[in-house]
Amino acid sequence: MNQKLRTGALVLVGLMVAGCVVVFAGCGREPSSSLAARLQACGLLTGGEVGDLPFYAPSSCYERCLAAGACYELEGALCDANVELLVRCDQRCAFHCSDGSLIGLERTCDGRSDCADASDEAGCPTFRCRNGATARGGARCDLRGDCVDGSDEEGCAYFECDDGQQLPPERVCDGYPHCSDRRDEEGCPVFRCNSGGGQVVSPDARCDGTPQCGDGSDERGCARISVMCTGS
Repeated sequence: MNQKLRTGALVLVGLMVAGCVVVFAGCGREPSSSLAARLQACGLLTGGEVGDLPFYAPSSCYERCLAAGACYELEGALCDANVELLVRCDQRCAFHCSDGSLIGLERTCDGRSDCADASDEAGCPTFRCRNGATARGGARCDLRGDCVDGSDEEGCAYFECDDGQQLPPERVCDGYPHCSDRRDEEGCPVFRCNSGGGQVVSPDARCDGTPQCGDGSDERGCARISVMCTGS
């Protein structure tokens, strides 16, 4: 799934091609059970274990808004034929700059001003450096050294690779080896494929819409978007 910004609203685009059956695409957030239930009630989602749903929904506000949509609106959004529901949820749930423009919630309080008036960075949590200066709230232990005196990186519990490279905790067991010897992925929770040979994949691979096990067992028994999209 492609997610793009468009003037005035965040909209979902490029979900599918004509005549195809839509499957899940990961969005990095656990879907709301109410949204999944709504899709099932509309006949747009099959039964089975629910993974990521193909909607931009970074907050509970988005999830509630989408779940309140009419069945025809949800189907239209899935088939890239009608974005009214998506625009309505953006208007309700996205961050509103003072000039009325919208930005994604993930772009607020990230240390970079995306609104013309920098209102997306106003009132954000800050970290006080030892020398009295302040840095953005997420500066602590991110390996960036936002404080001139380096105090935002002191006493951090980094993971150290054998080659001396340091990783923040969130990059350990994330399914992608960052150490040259892959040690940051050793002993991590895994999904064991049903095929022989002991193949394992990241737990996040389960029901993400993309088979990663050689036998496809990571996608068996998973719910699927079942709407058929037609037209050019």
